[in-house]
This record gives sequence, C-alpha cells and structure tokens, in this order.
Amino acid sequence: MNLRQLLSRIGHWTLIYTCFSIKISKAQSDEPHPIRNLTAETLNTTAIELKWDRPEDYQSTYRYQVQISGCTSPNRDASTSEEKIIISSLPPGTSCRFSIYVEVMNGTRGEELNISRYTRPETVQPVISDHTNNSITVSWSRPNGNVESFEVLLNSSSNITRSPLLNSSVNSYEFKDLSAGKIYTATVTTKSGPFSEESEVNTTATYPNPPGDITMKNATTNYIFIKWTPALLMDNSDGFNYTVNISSSSGTTDYSTKALNQTLTNLKSGTPHIICVRTTGPLGLQSESVCSAHITTKPYPISNLRAEPLNTTAMKLKWDQPDEYKDTYKGCGSFSYVWLTDLQSNSVWMFYISCHLGPETVQPVISDHTNNSITVSWSRPNGNVESFEVLLNSSSNITRSLPLNSSINSYEFKDLSAGKIYTATVTTNSGPFSQESEVTTNATYPNPPRDIFIKKKTTKSIFVEWAPAFFMDDSDGFNYTVIISSSSGTADYSTKASYQNLTNLPSGTPHVICLRTTGPLGLQSESVCSEHVTTRPESVKSVQVDIVKETYMRWKWAPPPDSKDGYYYRVNLTNELDNINLTDVTNDLKLEFKQLIPGARYNITVTTFTSDGTDGSPVNNSACTDTSGLTEDQLKCVGKNHTPVLELEWKNPKGHNSGFKIKAKTNAEVNVHLGEEKTCNETCVYRIESDLTYSTEYSVTIWTVGCGKSGMITTTCKTGVTVPPVVSDNEKVEVRPPSHNKVELILDPIFLNSSNGPILEYGVLVSQSENPTFKKDDLVNSYDDWQKHQDLNYLAVLKKNEIKMEEISIIVGEDSPLREAYRNGPLTPTKTYSFAIVTCTALQMKTDKHVDIHGSICSISGFYKTVYLKQDPLVITTAVGATCGILTVCLCIAIAVFIFLK
Repeated sequence: MNLRQLLSRIGHWTLIYTCFSIKISKAQSDEPHPIRNLTAETLNTTAIELKWDRPEDYQSTYRYQVQISGCTSPNRDASTSEEKIIISSLPPGTSCRFSIYVEVMNGTRGEELNISRYTRPETVQPVISDHTNNSITVSWSRPNGNVESFEVLLNSSSNITRSPLLNSSVNSYEFKDLSAGKIYTATVTTKSGPFSEESEVNTTATYPNPPGDITMKNATTNYIFIKWTPALLMDNSDGFNYTVNISSSSGTTDYSTKALNQTLTNLKSGTPHIICVRTTGPLGLQSESVCSAHITTKPYPISNLRAEPLNTTAMKLKWDQPDEYKDTYKGCGSFSYVWLTDLQSNSVWMFYISCHLGPETVQPVISDHTNNSITVSWSRPNGNVESFEVLLNSSSNITRSLPLNSSINSYEFKDLSAGKIYTATVTTNSGPFSQESEVTTNATYPNPPRDIFIKKKTTKSIFVEWAPAFFMDDSDGFNYTVIISSSSGTADYSTKASYQNLTNLPSGTPHVICLRTTGPLGLQSESVCSEHVTTRPESVKSVQVDIVKETYMRWKWAPPPDSKDGYYYRVNLTNELDNINLTDVTNDLKLEFKQLIPGARYNITVTTFTSDGTDGSPVNNSACTDTSGLTEDQLKCVGKNHTPVLELEWKNPKGHNSGFKIKAKTNAEVNVHLGEEKTCNETCVYRIESDLTYSTEYSVTIWTVGCGKSGMITTTCKTGVTVPPVVSDNEKVEVRPPSHNKVELILDPIFLNSSNGPILEYGVLVSQSENPTFKKDDLVNSYDDWQKHQDLNYLAVLKKNEIKMEEISIIVGEDSPLREAYRNGPLTPTKTYSFAIVTCTALQMKTDKHVDIHGSICSISGFYKTVYLKQDPLVITTAVGATCGILTVCLCIAIAVFIFLK
C-alpha cells in the first residue's frame, strides 16, 4: 500500500516534509465526538429504551439522531436532546439495530455508535384442541411480530413433559403416551433472542379408559345383578369411578360406583334392558361406554291354572294372565284358555304353560354423529332375528335403510342436514313378527361459523362480527356461543345474530375470543378463535404542565385507572405556528421537552399504550412557554438633548410575542408613563415624551407580552439636557474693585440652576467693544485669538463646575494655566471691558481644542458688566521719577551756566 492509499484510509491529514524528515499530523475536525457507554433495555413487547453518556465535547445545541433498522419497514428515525429515548411501536420478538450519532446545528454529524436488542415476544393463549385417553394436543394462534421458536410444557401431579423447540411455523403439538384419567396443565412459551414469555395455564385431562366386558350374574323379575372387569391402566389416574346406565322402554337410570359390580333394582318384569358402563374421570370426562346385549328381566308366571274336561278326548285349560303382562308374551298372550283334543281317554295329564316373547326389540344407540351423518348402532338381541330395519326421521324427511341381515349391528346415514334433530328406531323382524324399538333422539352437529372480525374496542367492551355458518338453512334452530377468556376469567354469550358486543371487560387486557355454533340438543361445532384482542387501556388523568420556562416544558399526568404492568405513554407535542411536531415515549408519569420556542403555544397529547401496542383515547391539553424578555445587550435607552424625552430601541427577542408594555417611574417610585407597543419584525423604537424632566434618571421596565408568562427587564435611563436658563438680572453678578489688569466677579448660585440639566462648565466672555453683543460664536475665540484681533469677543475663563460654596468667584485676567486652547490672560490697564457669564450643560471640544459650538449646549447671560481698568501703578511711579530726574539735570545745567556767566 502506498502513502496516498494509507492516508485516504485514516482520514484528513496534513503532510509536512523537509529534506530531513516527514511529519504526518491529524487535521482538526469540526465533527462532534461520539456518544459513550450506549446501552439498550427491553421494556416490553414493543418498546426498547436506549441510554448513553454525553460526548466529551458536549454542547447544549447538540441533538442525538437515532436510526432504527432491521425490524421495521421502512427504517425509522428518531431525535432527542436528552441522553435517553424510548423507541416504541416496534414489532414484538424482533431484533432491532439502533445507530446513534450526534448532530450539530449546521448539520455536521459525528461518528455513530451501534447496538442491537430484541423486543420481548408476545404470549399466546394455549387451547386444548384435542385430547384422548393417552394424548393431548395443545394449539395456539400465531402471535403478532416475530417468534423464533415455541416450547410447550405439560405438567401433571406426577410428571413434567416438555416438547422440543418448535419452529415458528408450528401452531400445535401432540403429547402422546400419557396416563389415562389424568389432570394436565399446559403452557406455551414463545422464544425470541434472549427472551422467553410463558403463556397463561390451560387445564384439561385425558379421558379415562373404558371398563372391560359386562357379565350378567343374575336376573329376576325386578332386578339384574352385573359385574365387569376393571378399566385397564388407570393406576396413575387422578381419581375415577364407574357410571352404570340401564335403559328400557320404561326409562333410563344411572348409578355411580367405585366397585366392579352393581345391582340394578326396581325394574319391570319381562322387559328387555340395555346396560352400559363407562368410566368417569377428572373434570367429568367419560370413557366410551361398554354395553351389554339385551338383558330381559323374567316375566311373572300365570296364575289360577285350571282344566275343564269336555268329553273323553277333549279338555279346556284356563288361566289368569301374569302380573305386568305384555302384549309381546307368547303362549300366554291375549288368550286365557286353550282347547285340547284327541286326548287319550281315561288318562291323567300334566300340563305346563309358559310365556314366550316375540323377537326381542333392540335399544338403538347413536354411536357416532357429525355435521352431515349419523350412525345408529345396537346390540344383537337374544333369540333369533332374521333382519333389521333402521328408520331415521326428521321434521322434513324420513329415511329408511334397506333390510339388514342379522349379522349387522350398525348403519350410517349420510348427506344429512347440519344442526338437524333426528329420531332413530330399529325394527327386528322374525317370521311374521316385527318389533320396533323405542325411539332414540339425536342431532347432527352444526357447521362452525367463519372468520371473526373485531369491529370496535373500548376500555370495557369488544364488538365482534363473524361470517355466518354455511348450510344451516334446514337446521332445527341454532345460535352462536361466544366465549371470551382472559386472565380475569371466562364469559359466555349466546346470540342468534352474527355479531356480539362483549361487555364488562377489564381494560388493557388481552382476550382470546372463540366462537362456535350451538345447535339442537346443545351440540356445538368446532370453535373458531381469534388471536389476542386487547381492550383499550384507560386514559391518563390530569395532564398539566409542571415546569415551564422560555425554552423548556415539563409535563406530568396521573396514571390511568386500572393501570397495568407494561403500560407506556406516547407523548406528542405540537406547535402549529412553527410547524413543530415532537413525539416521545416514556414509562414515567412525566416528560420534559427542551429547545422550545419562547412565547409559543404547545398542544400536548398523551396516549396510553398496552405492552402489545393497543392504544387508549388520547388526552389533550395546551400551554405556552414563557415569553422571552429583553436582555441588556438588546436594549438601548438614551435621553435626547433639547427635549425631555427617552428614546428606547431594542431588538425583538427570540420566539413569539404580541407586543410590549412599557412603564417609567422616578427614583421616588412615582409612575410617569405607562404605554404599549405592538410587536415588530426586527428593531422596535419607542419614545417616552410626556411628564419627564431634563437630566433625570428614570427606572424603565419593559414587559414582553405573549402567550405565556411575560418576560421583563428593568433598566435605568436618564433624560438629556437643554440650554441652561438665561440669567438676566445684572444684580446677580457683583464686580469687586478691579486692579489694573484683572477683575473679580462674584456670581450668584442662580447661574448653576440645574433645572435644564446640571451645569458642567461655566466661564466669562470678554469684550472691549463699546456696546458689545455676545453670541455663541464668541465661545470659539481664545485670549490668543483676541491678541491678534482685539476687536473680537473671547472666552477668557472656562471652568468645570466644582463649586460647593454659596458664592462663585471668577477672576478674569489672572493669567491662570492653559485650559485646552483657552488662557485667562491679563487685561490691559486703562481699558474698558465688558463681561458676560457663560454656563454649559454640555461642552464638546474640537480637535483644535476650541469649543465645538454645535456640540455644546450653553447659554450667555442676558446682561453684561462693564469695568474700566486703572493705570498700572508701576507705570505712574516711573513717569514721576523720570520727570524729576529731567528737572534735576536741567537745574544743574542752569546753575552751571549761571556760574559760568559769572
């Protein structure tokens, strides 16, 4: 691999090389660091919570982007500003891959971190779809989502049997070689990834084994004593007994016993009976019946037998009929006498008379019946039977079998109507005699209903519809039995309609709904069952905002009534004005939202979900974030000179507002202004003009008014200044006796009147003009300018106002140090000067150190003082001395001339 290829793999690098070395250094990247310590926790069948630690370079503007793949189609995205998120509405039992990365405001993405996690699989509702004396078949409906395997557990008091792992396409399992007459509990475990979810328990039992052959030990005119061999392989059962049923034309009687024999009493004489014995085991389950052939009680004998000789070869026998006589008796039937002829005369005869029955009747039994067939069976009667004939009768048809030979003991009628009542009789034929059996009544099973549709669910009810059962037009009446079962119990409904509203159900609970057709004689079709159907959970209560700030809200609510494990809440927060739609899922009873827009109304919807994703009715509320107040760097407040106003200027704060309220008050808490201003796009300007005074500090409060709590800022503002009051009373200036080159002026404190603003500077304008006119332009001229042009008025004195005494003394001409370009130079003796007083509330200097008359605010007194200066005393003394000297010299010269002339 060359260097270019290497660098392309490891990122952006800078290559610095010299003649002696090569240095490779990693370039600085603006990508955020990845998150740390990512974990995933499965909450229920449809929700997974992700948690992580902040990246090393965390900033409050970071958002975490979550991509969900591998379990949804299409892939999903989610976003949050917190270090956790609950991802909901995932398919149960599925492995989901989560990729999380940091995204900054400019869209730059950090490195993603990945983790995979399974949701829990849904549970199923086991149903015992078939059971015999040695097997049980457990069935279930396929749950929602993904299941990797099933495992079925069958438990009894003596053993636990576990199925192998069954693949996800299997929905039933048969346990074989079980003990007869045994109670078993079945559970089905769904497995996906690391999770196993066990179903609720379904209890059933195996059928008991039937007893062995029946032996008639004794029969009299009114009882029959029987024995039977015990049922085989019942040693491990959970308890059983034998039910003995004896039936005849007189009725049916049941006996229950744990013994292997039974005396059947109170029977009618000369009556054929069918005796059946069956084993009754746990849960009332009964084995097939073992039935005897016809067993007939003995008839009573005739009575009062007597002979009446008629002649030597003939005799008439007469008798009375036996007790409980029946028309089927032979030999002692409807005749109560008989003629005997051709007897040997003069002989003694012994006569025996007995009662015989015609061909015995049989007891038909419906040994099998389906939704379109009935099989009639019977036991072979005693004596001779030449043929049998079976008759099946219904309300709309009569069906007769062909004569059946004597070896046949059953006959199947096919292509019958479903849900139809049929009566069956079997006729035994022997010679001229035919004996019709008693009637047995049964019915065909009804056809099952078809698909179930869930039309509506509430917290307390489920409304179901179904497609009606086929081919039931010729039935003798039917209805539908709806069975709904859950962890809370089972309820049955009966209806002739093809719909049913199932009421009084617990909220947020999974139910299995089974439907079967119930026909005549209570016969029921196979059941058609739904998958799990969950009632809607109750809604949360009291949704309200708990904490609210400008960009933050925390909402809270009370749990729904009848809350259950696995409930979670989907919270949707919307702001229609800004097209914001935020959704999050939580198991808590509160949720916070960050990075919201100030002054905006947010609508919240909280929806309860069960663990399988069934939703309740949403609960709505709304609240506003606090309106954003101004900050100090957004607000400017200045006082304008020459007019007592405050001018406010601010940038419209972030978020939404409807305007502003402005209040101004003095330091003495006196309100001087209360006004309003509509909102503005970018910069707002507001003036406070009334009831203000110059150079006064005011406390100004601005409220940002909006949907939520108003934002507020308070600042201190000061009004500007204007021209100081003009003093026109010349008595307010006192001129002290001047010297030859300077003048002291005593000013009254009225010159420092601050009603138009504090006097910052004061001074004296000087003029040598005879009738001077002082004006503002004179402030530009300095002493030096006056020396060059003595016709100018000039500013001789300029002082800061630092006077704290009752009178103000100004000495003009004292030749004080330079102040900017101004020097208080000496005045000229013997000259007349006029002085005007200058006061300034604002003073600005130009770069040449002269007063900027346009930027300064000054006033000149409405009068001036005029002073004449005396001669300099030194000049007078010098002149006198000089004159004296000249006179002395002249005197000396005169004396000298005088002496010379002499």
